[in-house]
Amino acid sequence: MTIQSTGPNSLVVLLPPWELAKEAAAPEPAGDAWARHLALHVMEEYGIGTDGVVEIEAFTGQGGLMIFVALRPEAQYETLYYQFDNLEDILQLSRRLLICPPRKSSLTYIEKKYVLSLSAPPREAVRLGYVAGEFGRRLYRPAGYGRYLAEHGKAVVQEDAVEKLGTV
Repeated sequence: MTIQSTGPNSLVVLLPPWELAKEAAAPEPAGDAWARHLALHVMEEYGIGTDGVVEIEAFTGQGGLMIFVALRPEAQYETLYYQFDNLEDILQLSRRLLICPPRKSSLTYIEKKYVLSLSAPPREAVRLGYVAGEFGRRLYRPAGYGRYLAEHGKAVVQEDAVEKLGTV
């Protein structure tokens, strides 16, 4: 395994095919979730801090696995809000997002509707937006909307809503 710094907040992890087979206990990795787990494990093993957001992109090929890791300050989250008429759509969305959940999520009941907030790094937020748009209606709200929900809405699930509801 080779770990190479590519900047003050980024690195690359290279696993040749023979090491990849050892790490994965199979010739093929299990996908992005597996690569993320492996990258976080490597970072922990080598004493590299994971404070803030860890963005990971993985590429496989005949040469093995290459994982690009970028550390971003936590403030660079993008929050998306989606409105739902019923809990069933939220449960279906949460089950679908369980494989790679958002960094933060909460569910609020306000004005006879459910609002699910999903916070993630910008690249991940784009993916979340595509998936969430299949189940709910996107609300385009200003940055202070989370405080408005906390003050005027009723919290159904305050933290890790996707993880909690995805297992129901």
